[in-house]
Amino acid sequence: MGIRRLLIVGWDCADPDLTDSLCERGRLPHLAALRDRGVHVPVASTIPPSSLPAWTSAFTGVGPGRHGLTEYVQKDPAAYRLRLVTSKDRRAETLFSLAHRAGLRVACLGVPGTYPPDPDVDVCIAGFDSPLARRASGRAFSPGFLHRKLAEKNLYWPYGGMDELAVGPGWHRAAKKTLLESVEQKTRVVEEILHGDWFDLFTVVFSEIDTASHHFWAYHDGDSPRHRSDPELGGTLEEVYVALDRALGRMLSGLDEQATVLVLSDHGAGGASDFVFCINRWLASEGWLRFLGLSGLPGRLAARVSGYAARVLPADVKAALLRSPLAGMVMRADACSRFGSLDLSQTRAYSDELPQNPGIWINLRGRDPHGLVEPGAEYQDLRDEIIERLEAFCDPRSGRPLVNRVMKREEVVPGPYADRAPDLLVELSSWDGYKLLAAPSAGRRGRVVRRLASSELIGSKGVGVSGVHRREGILVAAGPTLQTGAGLDKMRLVDVFPLAASLLNLSIPKGLDGRAVARQEPAVYTPEEEAIIKKRLQGLGYL
Repeated sequence: MGIRRLLIVGWDCADPDLTDSLCERGRLPHLAALRDRGVHVPVASTIPPSSLPAWTSAFTGVGPGRHGLTEYVQKDPAAYRLRLVTSKDRRAETLFSLAHRAGLRVACLGVPGTYPPDPDVDVCIAGFDSPLARRASGRAFSPGFLHRKLAEKNLYWPYGGMDELAVGPGWHRAAKKTLLESVEQKTRVVEEILHGDWFDLFTVVFSEIDTASHHFWAYHDGDSPRHRSDPELGGTLEEVYVALDRALGRMLSGLDEQATVLVLSDHGAGGASDFVFCINRWLASEGWLRFLGLSGLPGRLAARVSGYAARVLPADVKAALLRSPLAGMVMRADACSRFGSLDLSQTRAYSDELPQNPGIWINLRGRDPHGLVEPGAEYQDLRDEIIERLEAFCDPRSGRPLVNRVMKREEVVPGPYADRAPDLLVELSSWDGYKLLAAPSAGRRGRVVRRLASSELIGSKGVGVSGVHRREGILVAAGPTLQTGAGLDKMRLVDVFPLAASLLNLSIPKGLDGRAVARQEPAVYTPEEEAIIKKRLQGLGYL
């Protein structure tokens, strides 16, 4: 029958290099023990390596262009604005649904892209669908009574607990305490559910390493151009890893020996440069974009008002707004702050200027309200020209390139939902090992490439983060039917679905992007018994 109990533990943003170092130094004994009796390999994330498309790819076995969740926000095809996506935008079946349909008992906790929760699993606590939410409400639970049951025991599922858009004095000290409390609170919920009932497939994703990597990398990395020396904060990132290892040990304590365990991350982490690239200013300098003059003041004002509101409004208020009928108005205000300074009637290409994973949109006739570029040859020629010029563009002062590569969406996000991604995806360069970020242009005045002021190096989510995503994550797998290394040396996130399905003895659906990796059945004989039998067969002349 194969393995009928599988525990998948997600450590969002766990990095292979840092994990290796901590294991070697004895800081992660439970993870190290799994590595010693199983296999550990790096895992290639999606392009771009962003949590929502990455985790969804792991648990559907297909890429973002096929499951449809290309980012946390998607461009409204009828307007120049973005909207938040939900699980209803997903267009591929999950591992959880497949296992449930096969009659297995399934729980998934904290997995991004599962809000609203899937009613076709036994237990679901949705992952964060907005970085602003503090705690999962009853709407994030399935079945609904689970929320009340946990609340009676003073248990809840936190979504970060700190406002990453309002970083100021004292924020990091409070955030450190909150992150460690969040790990503990989630672990108590997991123990209550995992050890209180039987599950064939139990999946939980912890997001604390991701938050810690973004905001504490400067304190962790002495070589970072954003480095800050602080004895109290310097070990925060490692402390979060250690807390998650302790949580892992508590989860493993209740499992039987025949259970298989996967510890997985969606991507890794590295440091951010202190230089930023204003892509829309570059597009304007090349003649493809035009900023508004005085008529662009409303857009610049909207950007200031949105920024001020993000800093001063309580996180719970912002979360409530994004889940209320006013959400559309909030997103329109956000769009105005992003694009309100652009003369879109005279613009052929523009960027969303997302800090880590910027995209470039072509103002396409027939798709966009003020589209100028004709579909077909003109569209293709313009993309080719932007790629050629942008990949050749270097910082005028240092001569260093600004981008590693510029990719057409259908090349890296193939599938029927590729049109949900920007027309071009920009992979920014790393200077001296630290990745550049995209910064809001906010008008044509100012440098295309600039160095951040000292006051900007540590700040709110955006250009103020000192840690960024990198593409390689981790996979640690241990269990009686896993081969030690065979077939797991070149893992991608999309390979997780068929691997897990195989471990659960499920039929693997056809047409996945992921490949089934090798596994073996438990050994019939112990090594000592095999030696005795081998010697006996040699004596009989069979060997």
